[in-house]
Amino acid sequence: MPKLRAIDFNKIKNGNIDEARRVVKDLLMLTPRGPNQNLRGKDYFKFDASPGKEAILTSHQNYVDHFAREDAQDYNFGWSNSRRSEWWGYTNEQLYFTAKTLGAQGTWVGESDFRDVLRKAFPEVYHNYRSAKLTRGSRRLTNRFSTAWSEAIKGGKIGDLAFKCSISTPQIERRSYGGPTIQTSLEMSFACRTQEEAKMMLATTLGHAVDDTDVSFSAWQAAEPADILARNVEQLTRLARAKEKANEEMAQLQQFLNNIDMLEEAVQMYSMTICE
Repeated sequence: MPKLRAIDFNKIKNGNIDEARRVVKDLLMLTPRGPNQNLRGKDYFKFDASPGKEAILTSHQNYVDHFAREDAQDYNFGWSNSRRSEWWGYTNEQLYFTAKTLGAQGTWVGESDFRDVLRKAFPEVYHNYRSAKLTRGSRRLTNRFSTAWSEAIKGGKIGDLAFKCSISTPQIERRSYGGPTIQTSLEMSFACRTQEEAKMMLATTLGHAVDDTDVSFSAWQAAEPADILARNVEQLTRLARAKEKANEEMAQLQQFLNNIDMLEEAVQMYSMTICE
């Protein structure tokens, strides 16, 4: 068999779809050739992983020992026992950039995402959305990419990510549900490597001006400074609208106070005249 060229992940990071397609074609096989394209079937231990089959490099002895057991078919691929990118010689970051280049997006990727990936990357093969081949392929890619995608986002090795969170102005105590608007919220974006770093950034830069810093963050794509700036400027526009509304309500309240003063004065004047 001729020697195959190693996969160039720098090309994939720069958006080369053809190179990303090579990774997908590799991982659609039961026994992938790996990033250097030099792995063979003999390098893998194969086992049943209903539905379908799975393979793992024999170098991962702790997994191999488990799957070699008679009850291995009952093994639960839960969150703590998910398939790992290193089973086929890849890294989480390599699979993340591959999926991203082919159009995957979001904090989590699933079977429907890889249906779209396959149909867009290989339209000549996966043209029928209901085909069994597309179902098998998207399921295998989901099994092999989903954990890597999540772990890459959390790992902090793919550079700054655009972390988003929803924050609110400090809460003001009110006596009833009626009355003027006394709180507003917005979506803030931070350029950080990890969620922990984003939480620290929120606490140190905005902690004094928000209701709560223990909020949920989401991120999946690289942080582009211009994009982060544009998002936050858009939120400043939202704050300006909230401020404008608050000023209108203040003006209404001031008019209400003026009306009270005017009525109070009229009542006092009349009350004084009847006693004369």
